[in-house]
Amino acid sequence: MKLNKILKTLIFILSMVIVVCLIILFVQTLIEHNEKDEFTENVVISGINVKGLTKNQAENEIEKSLNSKLNDLKITLTYKDKKWEYSSKDFNVNTKVHVIVDDAYRYTKLSSDKQQALNILSTQGYNFDVAFDYIFPDFQQKLELIKAEIEKEPVNSKVTFLPNEEEKFKISKSENGIKINEDKLYSVIENQFKTQNEINVEIETIEISPEINEEWFSDKLELLGEFKTDLSTSKGGRKHNVTLALSKVNGKVVESNEEVSFNALTGPQTVEEGYESAIIIMNGQFVEGVGGGICQASTTLYNALLLSGVDIQEVHKHTLPVGYVELSLDAMVNEGTADLRFKNVSDYPIYINAYVEGNTAYARIYGQPLEEGVTYKRSVEYVRTIPHKGDKIIKDEKGEYSDKVNYVGEYYRLSYPKEGYEAKGYLEKYKDGELISKIMVRHEIYEPKMGVLIEGVKQKPKDEETNSNVDVIPPQIEVETLSENFIQNLSQFEL
Repeated sequence: MKLNKILKTLIFILSMVIVVCLIILFVQTLIEHNEKDEFTENVVISGINVKGLTKNQAENEIEKSLNSKLNDLKITLTYKDKKWEYSSKDFNVNTKVHVIVDDAYRYTKLSSDKQQALNILSTQGYNFDVAFDYIFPDFQQKLELIKAEIEKEPVNSKVTFLPNEEEKFKISKSENGIKINEDKLYSVIENQFKTQNEINVEIETIEISPEINEEWFSDKLELLGEFKTDLSTSKGGRKHNVTLALSKVNGKVVESNEEVSFNALTGPQTVEEGYESAIIIMNGQFVEGVGGGICQASTTLYNALLLSGVDIQEVHKHTLPVGYVELSLDAMVNEGTADLRFKNVSDYPIYINAYVEGNTAYARIYGQPLEEGVTYKRSVEYVRTIPHKGDKIIKDEKGEYSDKVNYVGEYYRLSYPKEGYEAKGYLEKYKDGELISKIMVRHEIYEPKMGVLIEGVKQKPKDEETNSNVDVIPPQIEVETLSENFIQNLSQFEL
């Protein structure tokens, strides 16, 4: 019994010792915490020296000082004849300064290896200011409204293309933009806020230059290349159609990397769109059709584009040579089947001036000049003349030409046979007058065409003579030169 009583007593005493130790440890921890939470150096926050204060005490003192200052605060911003006035009541004010106090407190607890910095802090102290934009977090919203009244974007110069005027390009004046110098504005406000209750600031602005001014266009509106074709032999509505098609192209501005379709610009190629009937080539024959002459417009433009260094993406030859341009440098178009497509691969726009004057069709391309000293020329290499196969005779079984022919052996000519031709077109590049490259851009074969004769189908009466002045043309054996045969037939190729 005695032993049990002694053990209980010892256990009780031991428990009490543990409790006392825990109490002592808690008190020591609390004391140490309070000691660590206290500013022990000269630290000034918003004009208040918080040495000897705990962080909580420092926060209370600073907030009290700020609240007192904010009651009398006035802010006046001016710009020329404009004025904006505010008081602290115009803002959602933030006076919770614990973040600033925590930052300042960390400076008083520098580690031992920064003793020199700590010594400076102890003797000279350190100033912390609560930033203006921290206290007034919505000041920026007010500033945005002011900016809307003051600031303006710079205005770039723009070019207007006037293809029908003597002065083809009109350039508008650029204007500088205005922007508030926000860094300077905040800096002045901060400095005044530290020492006074009335803030008066004249807003400073910065001029912003436009990206494009008048001088920017000085080297981007030059004549790159031009081409013309003759219309003096055009008949019927041909000249009208060439003029109309070029008028639809005239004034076109092709942006960098833009692809253009000639048919899209000039179509629909119909009577409703103003096109007239004229001679066209269809299936290797000259026939009457709406829009005859449009191909001369596309050909004129095509050659001007070539000479301007523009990328040609689609081009087609006629089935027959045409008299207004060299072999292999024509550009036949037909809605739905053949187009002239090109792309501006330069970094800047190109401008198309296309028109008819007198008996001449013109196309001129303007834009940024080619590389200094660079020019382009076209050249054609005649390869061969392809003999034709003479006449093809068609019997007038349906009597469609009974007013022309009746009997076997009587002929009426619909068309003459035509030789074929093979030619290559080249684009030559010159630098300061010296040929530096010659690229084949076209290799075309214009197939020969048989002539077409209509023959009567009735048997001639014995006592009646056959009346036919038309001779059947046999196939050519060989043609050695281009000049004689081709030049003789050019009049037939004028469309």
